[in-house]
Amino acid sequence: SSAQRINTYYSTNRRVLDFGSAGFQAYWLEATEHDIVDQEWRPDGVFVDNCMVTYPSYFCERPAKYPTGADWTDAMLSWHKALSAGLHARGIKIWTNSDPVSDAAGYAAWLAIDADPDYPDWLNSEGTFCHGWGGNCRWYDETKWKRQVDVMVNMVNCGAAMFSHVDMAEGASGTDNYGEPVSYWDALWYAMGSYLIGRNDVRGNDVFYFSNKVEAYYKLYWYDEYDRIDVGDAVGTYQVTNYGGRNIYWREFTEGYVYVNPTSGDVSSIPLGEPCKQLSHATINDNPATFPDVTSINLVSHRAAILIKSSSLVAEVVGRHVFYNDCSFDGDDPAANTNDDAAIATDKSALLPGGAATFANYTSYARGINGVMVDIENLPAAPTASDFEFKVGNDSNPAGWVTAPAPTSVTLRVGAGASGSDRVTIIWADNAIEKQWMQLTVKATANTGLTIPDVFYFGNAIGETGNSPSDAGVTLADEVAVQTDPHTLMVNPTDITNICDFNRDRKVGPTDAIIVRDNATNMFLALQLITVPL
Repeated sequence: SSAQRINTYYSTNRRVLDFGSAGFQAYWLEATEHDIVDQEWRPDGVFVDNCMVTYPSYFCERPAKYPTGADWTDAMLSWHKALSAGLHARGIKIWTNSDPVSDAAGYAAWLAIDADPDYPDWLNSEGTFCHGWGGNCRWYDETKWKRQVDVMVNMVNCGAAMFSHVDMAEGASGTDNYGEPVSYWDALWYAMGSYLIGRNDVRGNDVFYFSNKVEAYYKLYWYDEYDRIDVGDAVGTYQVTNYGGRNIYWREFTEGYVYVNPTSGDVSSIPLGEPCKQLSHATINDNPATFPDVTSINLVSHRAAILIKSSSLVAEVVGRHVFYNDCSFDGDDPAANTNDDAAIATDKSALLPGGAATFANYTSYARGINGVMVDIENLPAAPTASDFEFKVGNDSNPAGWVTAPAPTSVTLRVGAGASGSDRVTIIWADNAIEKQWMQLTVKATANTGLTIPDVFYFGNAIGETGNSPSDAGVTLADEVAVQTDPHTLMVNPTDITNICDFNRDRKVGPTDAIIVRDNATNMFLALQLITVPL
């Protein structure tokens, strides 16, 4: 109103504009539609920075048109409403940077925006839980921290984007605003734990982000924690327990617990409701089933603890695979290693107790069954051959089968299995097991952690193409199938599921035809399509 431009504190080229004016709001929408929405790369949404819902004294001089905090907030609420309605009418989402939610007025403004019919898709809190403005790591006091948590709990329409950052390089250490030492990972876990304390599991559209101002404040960072931590679904909202005048906030999940100490004092010997395994950055890629049980924890000021319930870490077989060891798909490598994953027979599955065999349960590999993988979740220790039992036979009475040849190796690859489980690779000599069924039992032992044995079956019929659903005989029909499906490495190499590439060299030709002739069977010698008992 005095005709003087008001500059932001960090740049004389950035002006505070009249965001409460209907005319400017209409202009903003027109300009945004022209510059962004109408482009060939039409976006899904628009991010709008600097939409502070309360007057930021650190940001600019107070405009004469908005002399009180209430004036500023009312104008900013109208700004959110107008932009949201205008962009939504154009089919565009809106995400606003709308801090500060840690102050009482800001918290109330967020909830007011959330309750308005023209609410934005996302509200963004920049520097939530901890931040790097004015030091390596700055914590909020408990009251302000709690508002940041509670806004996630109480918003029902807008998504809440909670951004945390520090002024330290990844892996470095520094000093917090209490003069105490703090590491990069301390700050990440505190911010991450705080997010989990408040995250609305019913609505499910709160998001979390953590960065540092040293490398690149705006870079998208990804940490192993995001892949490895899974505490399950929240059992309820957070709880608060006071220990000697200090409030500890905690929340139970189906698979674990999260504890946060947002106070300025340390708390010792916090009892847990049940035995748990405590996670940390140093051990995040290790198997928590191998961690010692804890029944109480210590929580330093401004730290978080994330725990997995010991009872949830029951070992379970989550993957059963047969693979073609020492073939073209694993680089003709007979050893057990990551190359074997490319040789998994993706069209084959284990025959389970109570099932009837089909072509999906047996291979036609010329080397027989020479490789099987078992994926075990929460595996407590590395298994050996003695943790398994192997039998072979060719009828529907596995109880009468004989002991199979012993494997040549049993190899563990931690985290290489389905959903991050541990993969156990078992290898046999070529053709030691062929033209019959193998029953594989994963025993319930201290190494496997299973409470009951896991039993499954794979079969082998060298040269069989699955041409008949009623039998697995190797006949002239299989040779004809080879002749009508030629493949070469140069023109059309086979994939892993090709039914005529019996030696898995990515070719189909005379060699495969010879394999059929050399392994022809009759009704007495053919692999039987068995039905196995429960």
